[in-house]
Parts: sequence; structure tokens; C-alpha cells
Amino acid sequence: MDRRALYAQALREAAYPLGSEARLAAFLQVTPAQLRGWLAGTASVPLEMYLLGLDVIADHPRALHGRAATYDRIRRNVGRTFRLVEKASEAIAKARAAQDRARRTRASILSTVRS
Repeated sequence: MDRRALYAQALREAAYPLGSEARLAAFLQVTPAQLRGWLAGTASVPLEMYLLGLDVIADHPRALHGRAATYDRIRRNVGRTFRLVEKASEAIAKARAAQDRARRTRASILSTVRS
């Protein structure tokens, strides 16, 4: 299951204990149209909205009606998501450091050539 589908599934699950998609949209402080786009898979669910949806599910265990496997899969994917975010942050930091080194090297070469 890809990330977009996983996030949409979590929001669908979160709508159940709240009673409707409209109530979920109000809880998430987004428009119903925006929520429908996420649920339909036509727009990507932001990570913070996904996490809020998981909070609703966690606070209402009956929301899953015995679908423990779904809940466990969602929890595993949250862990994977955080690990991916951490790795991406590390990669960005390394790329910025390499970019800074390249700039310093370029400046050093240019100053040597101009001298």
C-alpha cells in the first residue's frame, strides 16, 4: 500500500468515531472539499493531518471494530514514516554541508586564480 493510500485509509478510519467526514474535516480544521480530495486520493494528505487522524483512532479503539491488523499496520507505517523523515533530514544536512564545502573550494580556487 503506498503512502497516499495508507494516509487516506487512516483518515477514513478516523471519520468513523467522529460520526462523519464533515466532523473529521472540522476536527482537522480543513474544508470538507479538501478532506474529500485526500480521501479520494487526488491530493496528498499532509503528515500532520495523518498523525491527527491516528490520534483520533488511538483515542477511540472501537473505531476499528476488531480490525487490529489494520491498526497494527498503521502503527508500523507511522514508525516507518518517522524513520524516513529522519533519514531525509540527515540527507538534507549532508547535502547542505557538501554544498558549503563546494562553495568554499570554489571560492578558494577563484581567489588563487585571480592572485
